[in-house]
This record gives sequence, structure tokens and C-alpha cells, in this order.
Amino acid sequence: MSELSSISIKKILTDYGLTDKEADIYIFLAKHGVLKGGEIVTRTKTHRALVYRILKSLQTKGLVETTLEFPVRFSAVPFETFLDLNIKAKRDEAALIEQSKKDLLVDWDKISKTGYEPALEKFSVIEGRNKIKSKLQQLIAEAKEQLSALLALTDLECADQFGVFETFTKHQRQAEIPFRIITELSAQESKALKNLAGTKLAYKIDLRAKDKASEEWAEVRYSMAGYEIERTGRGSDYRVRRRNPFTGRVIESKLVEVKSGDAKLSKLQRKTKRKKKNYKEDRVNPPFYF
Repeated sequence: MSELSSISIKKILTDYGLTDKEADIYIFLAKHGVLKGGEIVTRTKTHRALVYRILKSLQTKGLVETTLEFPVRFSAVPFETFLDLNIKAKRDEAALIEQSKKDLLVDWDKISKTGYEPALEKFSVIEGRNKIKSKLQQLIAEAKEQLSALLALTDLECADQFGVFETFTKHQRQAEIPFRIITELSAQESKALKNLAGTKLAYKIDLRAKDKASEEWAEVRYSMAGYEIERTGRGSDYRVRRRNPFTGRVIESKLVEVKSGDAKLSKLQRKTKRKKKNYKEDRVNPPFYF
């Protein structure tokens, strides 16, 4: 088993719920065959008590078998058997949920809160490659007005691997729904992104005016930090406020002028800055949009 294949198999094992140590011991047994517990301890240089705890856990999960002798020897269940068992378990689990879906929804309607609720901004934390991929595809499929994402360049590469861009191009209303991604790039990275857009997306990259892009990026940052944002336009770009989440009282308020690079304040902006103690000059490196 090559080093590369060991890494990919370990990733699958941990995705299915094994710890790193459990995956290491399972792969070690698969490489070296039937071994006594003491041999595993010596050859892996792992504490004896830990090795036996791991072996017991792997037995419980159906990944390790023991011989009918004393002292017992341990061997790894074939990886194909492990995969088949997990595939069957996932299929059975999905079938069970599908069968009970109607009853579950009826029960949920009985316990869930009903009636009018004011619209609230919400977010979700999703972990696991497959769950993230499914959620992204769901968001794209359900988009009605627009779809926006804030991503790093590495996230863009993952999105491409997940098939996000391909899914969007197949959306029934793709021509009507704006799809905007905000990211921050170096000049070299922007060239790479242009190549990605040309080959994968067939969308034009719009490198917006530097100051405009800086303002939009600042809006994103302040919004994510929990501020209310109000465009002012005279002597400053924004007034931002933060409220106490329990009382609703304003606990912080400041005027913000967003500048990029070496851009200077105007005469009016300098005058406003001298007069207002809560004036902030915010230097922001603009993102690139496509």
C-alpha cells in the first residue's frame, strides 16, 4: 500500500467516524497481516493500554477480527467489506428516513412554533465535505433573486471541485439570477481566476474601480461584525452603529471613510475628521468581483 493510497484511505476512515489513531492501527494491520497485541505495541511504538483500547473499539466497529487462540492475534477486515457495510448502513438509514418522512413532518408541525415571526438574519455551520456539497447545491437550486458568496481563492477551487459552477449554469433561471462571488486576490491570483472564469464559467470578471470595491468590502466586514450601516455621503462614506442585543440601545457609533492604497482625504473629509471624535479612516484593500 503506497503512502498516497494510505492517506486517501485514512481520510475515508476518519470521514466514517474513526479517530486518527484507530485509522492508523487499522491500516497498519492491513499492511502487516495477523499480529499479536504485543507485536502491534512494539512495531507501532504506541502505549500498550492505548493499543488495546483501539483494538477493542475497532472490533466493536467490525473492522478487526481475532483468532481463537491464546494469546489472541488480530487482523484487519478487508477494506472492501468495510465499505460495503457502510454503504449498506447509509442506504438503510436513508430508506428509513424516507419511509418515516410523512409521519416525522406531522409530528414536527405539532411541536414547532407557528405564527408570524419577523425576518431575522441567520447563518448555519456545516461540517463534512458531502454535507457542504449538498447544501451548496440546494442553495443554488432554491435561489430566486440572487446568489452571493464570500470566498477565499482556495474556497473557489473547492467550489469548482464540488461542481458548484456547473450546477449554477444548469439552473432553470440562470440568465435572470445574478451570481456574485466576492474574493480578495493578488495580481497573480487574479490572472489565474481569469483563466478559471474563461474555461469553467464563461463569465466576465469585473475588476471594479478600486475605491468602489473597497467600500463594498468594508460593508461586508462591518455587517459581519454586527454593525448597522447607513450611507452618509458628506465627509464620510458610512455611519456604523452597534447595538446591545438585549436592550437594543446603541453602544457604539462612528463615521467611517473608506480609502484604498494611498488615496488622500478630501478637504471636507479632513474637516469632518477634525470635528468628529468618532471619525475613522478605514484603509481597505479592495476585493475582486466576478
